[in-house]
Amino acid sequence: MARSEDATSPVYVDIAHRSSLLYSFAALLLAAFSAHSVLADWVNTTAAVAALMFFAFAIGTYVIHGLLQDTDNQLRRPHRLGKRQLPS
Repeated sequence: MARSEDATSPVYVDIAHRSSLLYSFAALLLAAFSAHSVLADWVNTTAAVAALMFFAFAIGTYVIHGLLQDTDNQLRRPHRLGKRQLPS
């Protein structure tokens, strides 16, 4: 932000911050629902870990795009990662 002309952070840095806040609330809800679930503990744990891994992967990709400043829309074709174009 300090080096940008309009004092804003890259698009995907903002997205990473916002999604982190939303996913943290979702993680708290998962914990509460798992505590009151009638399913087996291993089922609750597996489901919660799968959701948390998805959250971590999503935020990680936002951070990577923010650091590389390679896009403002990761679904736009052609897909890019840094200066490289990814296969479709």
